Amino acid sequence: MKKTLTLAMLFTLSTTVSADTFNVSVSLNKQEVPLTISQTQPMAFPELVINRATNVGAVCRAHPIQLGKTDEERLCAATRGIGKTANFILSGIPHADLTWTVPGQSQEQDGLRFIINEINSANQASHQKLDASGNLAIIFHADIILADHALAMQSPGVKTFTYELIAAYQ
Repeated sequence: MKKTLTLAMLFTLSTTVSADTFNVSVSLNKQEVPLTISQTQPMAFPELVINRATNVGAVCRAHPIQLGKTDEERLCAATRGIGKTANFILSGIPHADLTWTVPGQSQEQDGLRFIINEINSANQASHQKLDASGNLAIIFHADIILADHALAMQSPGVKTFTYELIAAYQ
């Protein structure tokens, strides 16, 4: 009440009231830093071995720890330490939000099935933002499963499978 009375007295005592409008300008510069994907460790499988005792469904993993307790369940020549996960670094603007995915993929070649289960940033909350250095590490693996024993026995040799990692700023 006291403020209102003071303001009213100020306007009644003064016959001239002044007001003006002022401008302020700002400059907006766009900073584009491309989001890059760098592979720091290629995915690798141990040597695959098939014989007459290997079961359909036997598996080998691009991971240091292999599945399968017996030779019939394993498609890898070694049981530990040789498989390697795929390791990547996403780089860009520090603290930027991003989304990434490794689409679920299944490819068959000569009786072998290559499988990557879909992984993405939506189900990994700690992997949705670049760190203070502008980096984010992503690690994943794949499996190779014996799908057709007869075909695989007839087709020894090197097999090549593909996969992709997709990333974008939000």
